[in-house]
Amino acid sequence: MIVDNQEAYNSTEVVKEYKEKTSLFKGEKALIENLKNSSARGKMLDIGVGTGRTTKYFSNFFDEYVGIDYAEEMVKVAKETFGNDERLSFYHLDATNMEVFKDNEFDFILFSFNGLDFVSFEDRQKILKEIKRIGKPNAVFSYSTHNIYNVPQLFSFNIPRNPFNIYKEFKRYKTINKLNEQVKNLIKKDYDFIFDGSVNFEAEFYYCNPKFELKLLSDIGFKPFEYFSLKTGEKYESDAKWEMINTPWIMINSYING
Repeated sequence: MIVDNQEAYNSTEVVKEYKEKTSLFKGEKALIENLKNSSARGKMLDIGVGTGRTTKYFSNFFDEYVGIDYAEEMVKVAKETFGNDERLSFYHLDATNMEVFKDNEFDFILFSFNGLDFVSFEDRQKILKEIKRIGKPNAVFSYSTHNIYNVPQLFSFNIPRNPFNIYKEFKRYKTINKLNEQVKNLIKKDYDFIFDGSVNFEAEFYYCNPKFELKLLSDIGFKPFEYFSLKTGEKYESDAKWEMINTPWIMINSYING
């Protein structure tokens, strides 16, 4: 699966689409406010940097900024855009193996816009363990992930505001329900991989029960401490009734335990 997703994200069409995305989500803006209040410096790693959507917003808070992505064509664009700043560096690198980085090297690690959801569950665990290794004790790791409790809404037929988009929405609705398991089965799982329509249904993505995800983090050695909706910026408590929260993406901030 990682190979298929990787090929999709190297395509000219997808690279162009990502190059046009330049703004932050509300959950990421909340994270920026946290960085402002902490006067963060040191070294940051931006995993899944893509064409550099997050670079200009986060890099100014750190003395050194490193961006990596497993899609080489994305990295080329990021280098072209930000190559004149000596504090910034970009590498074509698969996050399952980050041996080029030393133990305890980074003060802050970001895996933006559900980038961790593009790989297999086994590779997800590898990446999390690598992040724990290269992050300093008590460094912050921030990422977002697809919320499996958004599936009922995602799989529903949603009447578009523009009536000319009715056929497009009907086609999306039929395709998403054809390619995946039934909703009633999916929402009972700890996690599953779903073709949700992104990248023209060419790639599937990890959707999880947030409670399961928090346990996974704790088992590997992270200490989750803050939770947002990436889309709306709404903040949640650790004991939230996650089954009642249908925001599409949950943003999780964790300390890396020493």
